[in-house]
Amino acid sequence: MGQASRVTRKPRLVRFTDNLAPGRNLHYAGASTPHCPGAPAPSLLLVDDEACIRELLAVLFRREGYLVYLAGHGREALRILEEQHVDLLVTDVDMPVLGGPGLVERAWITSPQLPVLFLAGSGDAAPRLPKNSSARCEIVYKPFSMLHLLSTVERLLDVPSVGNPRVRPRFQRVLQH
Repeated sequence: MGQASRVTRKPRLVRFTDNLAPGRNLHYAGASTPHCPGAPAPSLLLVDDEACIRELLAVLFRREGYLVYLAGHGREALRILEEQHVDLLVTDVDMPVLGGPGLVERAWITSPQLPVLFLAGSGDAAPRLPKNSSARCEIVYKPFSMLHLLSTVERLLDVPSVGNPRVRPRFQRVLQH
């Protein structure tokens, strides 16, 4: 009996940038928000020790018109906070070197009004935060939908629907499958 040969194909890697509308660029420093030309884009610092999550969320936020700074742990984030103005801190709760709660406690020493969004694993306990801070703080538990994450960011920043409205239905379709 002859053996049939199997042909295997490499899976095609799909990037979020593959679906960008023609002429649409990702937003970087100095960009304007699409809904308010000329206004500076809201900035956020995204801190996560998992590079794949950090990069995926960076693409999502940039597509929505945000200026995004990235850090792999809390100490790196503190260095960025010293050098850059940030409108929102988005941080993982459990990280090596300096975790989310420790990062926030130190960041609030110099920026007590800085709003914070914690990204927590389903088994993570709610982080304990200083009671004297008047900053807004929310927690989103993993796994989360991109739409929920974006709406939470918009609520924390008081930003009405940043970005290209055509992006939302595409993410909604992808997340429903």
